[in-house]
This record gives sequence, structure tokens and C-alpha cells, in this order.
Amino acid sequence: MRRTVLISCLALTASGTALAGKNKKGKKKNNTPPTVEAPEPEVPDDAKSKKFSKKLIETPMKHFRPVDQLSYNDLLFKGDNTWHAEGKVTLGFEDDACSESGTWTMDAAEEDNAATVSWVVTQTTCIGREVGAQTRALLTIKNDGNYDVRMR
Repeated sequence: MRRTVLISCLALTASGTALAGKNKKGKKKNNTPPTVEAPEPEVPDDAKSKKFSKKLIETPMKHFRPVDQLSYNDLLFKGDNTWHAEGKVTLGFEDDACSESGTWTMDAAEEDNAATVSWVVTQTTCIGREVGAQTRALLTIKNDGNYDVRMR
């Protein structure tokens, strides 16, 4: 009796495994998940701007100070025209870790590696910062991945 139950269970398990990748007509299902393409940012429609925006998204900005007391360790611009930064606010001799995020836009690129970019804070945990704070700067992305920043 045990042998019959065991054989039946094995047969059902094996047939379930064999049928798992097939639809009702016995054809194999396509179990490949749909490909999700990275969003393309909304930028001016010229070759220099497209090339610059690609570099901007691929190159995190390190150790940037948008204001005196605030320092971003990492600032990441994303392909959906959003950005996120992790950093700290320094008050006296104390540092308070915080993060900010928001949206970004850019003017037409001056060069393949330089454009004026504006970003607005939509969320912040940084002491003394408010939603709506805006930064506008001419960003030049150097070959070594560092940025030259000129505030506008």
C-alpha cells in the first residue's frame, strides 16, 4: 500500500514538473520576463545634450556642497529626471546624516561634457533644508569621472 501511494505521488510530481512549462495545448510557455528599458530623460533634442545626459546619469557626483553646511557624499541623477543624494549637515562640530531627492532639468549642452543643470528638492531629511530649494550649476564632467561645478 505504501509503495502504491509513494509511486502515485512520484508520478504526480513528475507529471506536474513536466507540464509546468507548457500551456493547455502542450506548447512551452514563454517564461522570459518582459524587458524593461531604462527611461530616457527629457532633455533638449540635440546630439550634445543627449550625450551629456547619458554621461550625467552614468557618473555619480561625489563630495558636492550645494550650500555651506550641507555636503552630498553621492549625488545620482536618474534617467526619469529625478535625483537622489546621501550626505550630511554639519552644525558646529556635529554631523547629521541626511538624504534629499527631487527632479532635474537641463539647458541645451554647451559641449558633450558640459551643460547647465537645475535640480529642485522635493523630499529632504536634512536639517535647515526645505522642499523647493533649487540648485543651478554649469556641470562639466571630466574624463576621470570628476565634476567641475560652477554655480549659476
